[in-house]
Amino acid sequence: MKTYIKYTKEQVKEIRQALNDGEKLNPLAERLSNEWNLPFNSIYQKVRRVSKTKRKYAKRAPKPVVEATITLSNECVELKGAMRERFVENFKSPSKVVLYSDHIRYYFN
Repeated sequence: MKTYIKYTKEQVKEIRQALNDGEKLNPLAERLSNEWNLPFNSIYQKVRRVSKTKRKYAKRAPKPVVEATITLSNECVELKGAMRERFVENFKSPSKVVLYSDHIRYYFN
């Protein structure tokens, strides 16, 4: 039979503070299990769950816009620059074309 342990807000706050200070998961769970007189496995699971919500994610940089020359003709849109190989299809004349390093966006109004 499983036993469910409810953690108080203060306990969760203590776990988060220790994780923010850079304490490793195993030593933290061992220390807290001795302090709170709770099983190591249940505290370790809680520490892991809290650590997943506290991971630091790297900020994504905006994609750089590639400069290219755009020439409109009656049949298709000709691109000169880094994105020319990626474009093959015919379109009606787009009102706006934005070139990124890995894709192209066409806006039709």
